[in-house]
Amino acid sequence: MAPEAIVQLVDGGEEEEAQRKVVVVQQHLDDNIMSTILSKLPSEPAHRFAVVSKSSGALLRQPAFLQNHLSSRRSLVQLLKDDELPSMVAIQPKDHQRPGGYVHLTIVNNANPTNPVALHLPVHHAYQHLIAEHAPAASPAEGELATFLMRTVPKLNASFVASDGPMLLARNPTRSYFVCYPAANRWIALPPPPAGDTVAAGFRYVVVDAASGTISFMVVLVAPDHVATFSSKTGEWGAKEHGAHEDVMAFGAWGPGIRAGNSIYWQSAAGDARARVLCFDVARGGRVSAFREPPLADGGTKRVGRSLGSASGRLRLCAFDVRDNDPGNVQPHAVEGVHGVFFLDDGDAGTWRRAHEVVVRDDISVTFFGVPHGAEVPVDFTGASGSSIIVNKNQVLFRRDLEGGNKVRLYGPRMASLYNNLDMFPLFW
Repeated sequence: MAPEAIVQLVDGGEEEEAQRKVVVVQQHLDDNIMSTILSKLPSEPAHRFAVVSKSSGALLRQPAFLQNHLSSRRSLVQLLKDDELPSMVAIQPKDHQRPGGYVHLTIVNNANPTNPVALHLPVHHAYQHLIAEHAPAASPAEGELATFLMRTVPKLNASFVASDGPMLLARNPTRSYFVCYPAANRWIALPPPPAGDTVAAGFRYVVVDAASGTISFMVVLVAPDHVATFSSKTGEWGAKEHGAHEDVMAFGAWGPGIRAGNSIYWQSAAGDARARVLCFDVARGGRVSAFREPPLADGGTKRVGRSLGSASGRLRLCAFDVRDNDPGNVQPHAVEGVHGVFFLDDGDAGTWRRAHEVVVRDDISVTFFGVPHGAEVPVDFTGASGSSIIVNKNQVLFRRDLEGGNKVRLYGPRMASLYNNLDMFPLFW
């Protein structure tokens, strides 16, 4: 039976009649055949079919369906070069205290970063007055990815919390989690995770068969007293105590999950001496630990910006520190900014190696009582370029070269008010 026929069965007639017809179909087709048929459907028809009966819903939670449904019909292109940039970047307001509390997005295409597509989507009430002024709706002609996200994200009411390669992890206010594969026009709704508050969420994908585009994935949720993992290989959640309660709870909210090597990392919200990095080590059976961030630059008086990401498969931390030769002066005066780029050498001991230092003197100053002005706040992400960093200066994004120090404007300030603080989620394909 063709997939279109199943859709017609689900859509046609009353709900009871539709259920009866689906049962008839299932009597003649075993689970493997049904799973293969459903994997050909787009996300919305597949999930409409899932709610018709318990048996059909169970099919969509099987590992075979998860892998087949996310198999891209396009060729999978992995990140091969150190300085290769993502195909697109999804940008959304940063709100670690309320994950899933808004869904507004801006899509930046690497081929034309100066012309971002702002998706006019439902948002938390705190952002409503900003949307009408700064975020015109995109049209279908502005890109397949934008069209796909505009059609699906509002229905899920979800915000992105992590990304890896060509896939994204999203969460809605009811603490439901979804995996998104835009290249295949696919969403996967995960089963409810184990009970408990989640303080950090991460994501990791693996290519199973590059020829067919088949992939598998893992979702990691860190709670105060346990860590829960979902694997597409089993289609189920597993949970165990992690023994790192004090480290997990002592440092406030954690940023988006960053995959580097065999581990997933998160950065604490606190940017002072208490700043920590949280680590989930896949290779060590899901061990959870926390360690300190790198110290200030030599002569630094204050760290005003920091961001966690990965480049060349290694964890990278970008920091912007201020050097003030006249710290006792409460009047506005010029200072020096320092971009420090660090790579993690030893995840257990938290040993950082400084790879780059870029000094910034243009338009950097402190106002009364040492409040910085003109700081270039770094915005790093999973799979970032090894030769440059993205910085947010006065709500305008720039790409700064780490060797020569040159700076190229990416986009702004149309979204200035909305994106004063932002998270970036790259897509590679």
